[in-house]
Amino acid sequence: MEEAHEFGLLQGICVPLHTPFAPPAVVSIAGENSEIAQQTKSSLSIIARHALETILRFLLSTNEPPQSRLSRREREVLQWVAEGKTAWEVSRILSLSEHTVLTHQRSAKQKLGAANTVHAVVKAVLRHEIHP
Repeated sequence: MEEAHEFGLLQGICVPLHTPFAPPAVVSIAGENSEIAQQTKSSLSIIARHALETILRFLLSTNEPPQSRLSRREREVLQWVAEGKTAWEVSRILSLSEHTVLTHQRSAKQKLGAANTVHAVVKAVLRHEIHP
């Protein structure tokens, strides 16, 4: 706050941003006006979140190594997970052991660079390897 005051910035707003798989961030806007309208605060929050997601998408797309395609079985397992099925339910549907289903999930997560199964499903959808 002291540094902002040195530059003549007396009023402002900070919008904290929390998104999955990214460190916390903050967007600040400062100015001389003594009041920032509530509508401006809401708009800033939406714009800040969109900007952060765009930056993260750009960083991830340029820094990730080429990824191998999922196997047919990995795609099949993730497709059923996307439908809300548990590993046990997928094992019954595909006539596999639950351990085998979990192995396919783990392999898919690794290939996709995903933090968890939900993240793997999202990445597979974005890569058009499965369809919602």
